Amino acid sequence: MGNYSFASIESKDFRNLINYLHKDVSVPSANTVKKEIMNTFNDNTKKIQQILQVNKLYLLHIKFIFLLIVLILYRKYLVKYLLL
Repeated sequence: MGNYSFASIESKDFRNLINYLHKDVSVPSANTVKKEIMNTFNDNTKKIQQILQVNKLYLLHIKFIFLLIVLILYRKYLVKYLLL
């Protein structure tokens, strides 16, 4: 498609084309489009960070439970074989 800047939506030809296709459409400025894209990116970045943080805590919890199980089994092993 090509590399076009956001400023291309502010050209008179582009606005005339949009107006021809649909008279009720308002074309946003390049700054508005850029701001919306950046806001969407930042919001989704925060959501992904929150999801990863929850998964990190969940994995830490699973590792702790696994460690407890290993310690319990090891204790049973010591009791069984050292107290015979």
